Amino acid sequence: MILFMWRIPSLTGFRYWLVSLLLLPIAVPGVASREYVDRVNGVLFRYPATWRLNHRTPTYLPPLILLQDGEEGKVDADVWFEPTGTLRHTVLGGVEFLYRVLPSSSQEACYSDRTVEMPAESKREWVTLQGRRFLRRKVEAAGLCHEMFGDVYVSYESNRCFLFETERYETCAQVVAGLRDLQPAERNAIRAQLQAIVNSIRITSAPKGKTAQ
Repeated sequence: MILFMWRIPSLTGFRYWLVSLLLLPIAVPGVASREYVDRVNGVLFRYPATWRLNHRTPTYLPPLILLQDGEEGKVDADVWFEPTGTLRHTVLGGVEFLYRVLPSSSQEACYSDRTVEMPAESKREWVTLQGRRFLRRKVEAAGLCHEMFGDVYVSYESNRCFLFETERYETCAQVVAGLRDLQPAERNAIRAQLQAIVNSIRITSAPKGKTAQ
């Protein structure tokens, strides 16, 4: 369970605290979530019930796991959060979690920079989630007043490369009149929500059939 505690000196502070709770449906008991199951590849993860499955909004900066040799491919699954409430009037363009499986001849090929075209300076870090080892790479990209911030997670098994990506998309406040910047509490809540989805990932042996719920 993830708990957040902030002092609430004003109504404005309370609004940011409330937004943080609304963005944490997996971490907060009693709030609905859904389960995605890929029975072909043996992948399962949970995501907030209010997020859209496989109805992503096109973004100016494409997610990195979609790019192969400069061409944009397809994901196996995508869940998307459209800003609502007080977040509608911020620089937040959307929040996204993506999943993709690619064939891979070896671990070396799967974990290479060619699988996910990352900047050379991108930090490589090994993490363990649910007993499984992942290579994590930090994502930060910008162009024409659009920015994205997130992480790519990569894991190899049985000639398959499992790719997961979290992204937060933002625009410059001056692009649209009336937009405000995100507050630190709001960014922290978004990061925690994405991490909750990542923490729910399970990769098992692959039975037959494929379903998404």
